[in-house]
Amino acid sequence: MLAPREGDTAEENARDAAGRRWLGHGVAVVLCVAFASSLWLRNSLTRIAGDQSNIVTMITAQDAPENFARDPFFSGTASAFYPPFFCSIMRWLIAHFGILGAHRVAQFPLTVIYLLVMYGALYAITRSTPAAVVVAMLSAQRLMSLGGSYWGVDTVGTVQPRTFVLIFTPALFFLAWRLRESWWFVLPFALTGLLLNVNPPGALFFGGLLGAAFLLTHRTSNVRSSRLAAAAVAFVIGAAPFAYTHVTARASSKVEGPAVPREDFMAALEYRFAGTSSFPIETENAHQFLSNFGPMLFLAAAGWVLRNGKRGPLDRWLLCFFLLAAIAPVVAQYVMQKTFMAMGKAPPIANVMRAQKNAYLVMYVYAAFLILELMARTNRRGRVLLVVTAGAAAIFGGPLLRAEVFRANLSQLRELASGNRLHVEAPDIDRVADWARDETPRDALFLFSHTRFAPFRFCAQRSLVTSFTDGGMALYNGPARIVQWHRWQSRLREAVEDRSVEKLLKLANEARADYIGISADWPGPPDAKLVYSGHHWDVYERPKAGSFASPIPFESVRFDKPATSYRSNWVGRSQQVRIKPEGERGLRCEIVGGPDASQHHYGGVRFPTPPFGALRLDMTFMFPENIEAVWLDGHDDAGDRVLRWKWRPTIRDRAQMTKRAFYTVRGGQSGRYFVAEHADATRPATSVNLFLQLHRPDRRAGFVLHGADVAPPRLTSGPSEAK
Repeated sequence: MLAPREGDTAEENARDAAGRRWLGHGVAVVLCVAFASSLWLRNSLTRIAGDQSNIVTMITAQDAPENFARDPFFSGTASAFYPPFFCSIMRWLIAHFGILGAHRVAQFPLTVIYLLVMYGALYAITRSTPAAVVVAMLSAQRLMSLGGSYWGVDTVGTVQPRTFVLIFTPALFFLAWRLRESWWFVLPFALTGLLLNVNPPGALFFGGLLGAAFLLTHRTSNVRSSRLAAAAVAFVIGAAPFAYTHVTARASSKVEGPAVPREDFMAALEYRFAGTSSFPIETENAHQFLSNFGPMLFLAAAGWVLRNGKRGPLDRWLLCFFLLAAIAPVVAQYVMQKTFMAMGKAPPIANVMRAQKNAYLVMYVYAAFLILELMARTNRRGRVLLVVTAGAAAIFGGPLLRAEVFRANLSQLRELASGNRLHVEAPDIDRVADWARDETPRDALFLFSHTRFAPFRFCAQRSLVTSFTDGGMALYNGPARIVQWHRWQSRLREAVEDRSVEKLLKLANEARADYIGISADWPGPPDAKLVYSGHHWDVYERPKAGSFASPIPFESVRFDKPATSYRSNWVGRSQQVRIKPEGERGLRCEIVGGPDASQHHYGGVRFPTPPFGALRLDMTFMFPENIEAVWLDGHDDAGDRVLRWKWRPTIRDRAQMTKRAFYTVRGGQSGRYFVAEHADATRPATSVNLFLQLHRPDRRAGFVLHGADVAPPRLTSGPSEAK
C-alpha cells in the first residue's frame, strides 16, 4: 500500500485509500470472472448422473407424464416432495436451452456468483484483497466430505439444488458472525430458510450449524436467547412455502402400499445406504476424504498458529463451527441410521454426512489468514512473490490435491474429441436414447444390462425398469416400493455380473418391459428380433412368448495363418492394401487409394469361419472421413455370397468410428449401422469378406479388427427377407 503524501489532508488520504480499495475490488472481480471462464471451458462437457438425473427426469415427467406412465419410480407422487421453486428454475432453463444446454448455460453465472460471494466474505473477515481472491479461487477446487458430497464448483457444475446453498453459504456465515450482537441476527437465518425452498437438507444442515455455534460461543442471556428464538422463527417463516407443499403432498399421497416383511425392508435400507452415507464407512471413501481434508487442514492449522496473539471471539466462533461441521454430521448420521432402521422406517433425510463439507469454509478462512500473516512478515517484493505463488497454486494446485480430477478432465476431453455428447456412468446412452425417442411408442418400457442407466430416461423420454439411483425416489414411495427396487436392482446386478440373458429376460417379464438392451459384447440371442444395434448396445423386442431360445455363446475366430493370406479379393483400383497381424487374435488393414477416378477403390480382409448366423466384430477404423462404405459379405462353402450388409457412415458415425467398439450383425436383419441387403437362410455362411470402399482416389483409410466372434445359425426352411 502506498504511504500518504506529505501535506495531504486526512480527507484526501481517506479518499485515496478508498480509491485503492475499489481498484483492488475491480481487479478481484476481473480475476474471478476470468477464472470462472477457464473453469467453464475446462469443465464444459457436462456430466449428468445420480441425483441430478433423477431431478431432470422428475421435471420432464411432470411436463409429459404420458412418457413415464409405466415407469415404476417416476409415475407416482414422489415428485411432489421436491422443492417447487428449484423445479421451476430448471423447467425454464430446460424449456429454453434443452436438458444439456440448461446445465451448461447455468454453470458460468453460478460459478461467477460463487467466486464473488466467497471473495466478499473472505475480504470482510481478513480485509486483504490478495488473500481473499487467491483463496476464493482455491475454494473452487472439488474437495470431498465423508458423505460423498463436495465443496467447490464441481457441485456448481452439476446444478443440483444443493448448489444454491453452497453458493450463498459464505455470505450467510459472515453475516451471522457480524450481526450476532444485534437483532439483525435474524437476517441470515431468514435467508437460510428461504434457501430451504431450493434444497431442504442443505439449508437445514447449515442453519442448524449456525444456531449451534452461536449457542456454544455466547453466554446465555435473556437478550441472546430472544435473538436466537427470533432467528428460529425467521428460519421457519422463510421455509414456510416448501413446508406447506411438503405437508400437503404427504397428506394427499398414497405411498404406503402393501405391508412388506420387516427383514426385506431392512435389507433394502442397508443396500440403499451402503457406501459413503452409512456405517461402516468404506476404506476407499475414507482414504479419498482424508486425501482432500488433510492438505486443507494443514493450511488451516498453519494459519491458526501464525495468528497466535491475535486470536479472539472470531477464532472461537470459527473453531466451534469447524468442530460441529466436522463431527456432528457423522454422529447424527450414525444415530439416525441405527434408530430409524431399528424402527423399520426410512430416515427422513438419507445423508446427513453431506453437511460435513461446511467444515471446509472455516479452513478456507484460515488459509486466507495464513497468506495475510505471511505477507505481513515479508517485504514488498516478497509479498508480490507470495501472492503470485499462492495464485498459481490456487489455479493449478487443485488437481494436485486430487489427481483423479486432472485425469477425469483429460478423459472428458478425449470423450469430447471422440464425439460423445454426454458424459455419464454408462457408455453411449445418448445414441440409443435418440433411437428410442424417435422409433418407439411413448409408453414403452426398457430394461438394460447396466445397473446405472438412469440418464436414459430424460435423454429418451421413456420409462426404465430400474437403475441404482432410483433408490432415492423409492424412499418417497413407501416401504413396498423400496423393497421392490431392491429386489429388481439385486436381480439386475446378478444378471450383469453373470452376463446372463436369461436372468435379464426373467426380470423383463416380471416388469413387463417392452424392450431389452443387451451389451454388444454379451452372448446374444440370434433368433430374437433385433430392433437397434449400436457401438455398445443391442436392443431387442421382448419375445411375446416370454422367453428367448437358449442364448448361444459366440465362438472366437482364429487367425493362425500369415496375415497376408487374409487379404480380400475386393481391391478395385487401390494402389496398395497391407494386411498385418494385430495382437494375438486380430488383423490390421491399411488401404491406399490409386489415382484412377473412374473406378472404385477397395480393400479389406477375408477369413474362414465356422457356419454362423450371427457375427460380432471388435473394430477400430482409421481415417473414417475417407470411407464411403463398409461392406460385409458372408460366403458359403462353394464361395457363393449368401449374406450381405452395407454401412454408409454418416458424419455422426464417423465421429465415433475411431473409437473401439463392437458391431454385431445377424442374417437377414438390419442394425443401427449395417443394413441387410441379401440373405439366403438355406445355406450357412462359412467365411466373411469385410472390406472398405474409399470416398475418393488417392485417399487412405483402414481398420483394426481386434477380434471376430461367430454364433451358429438357426436354419429355416426358406430364405429370409432382407430389411
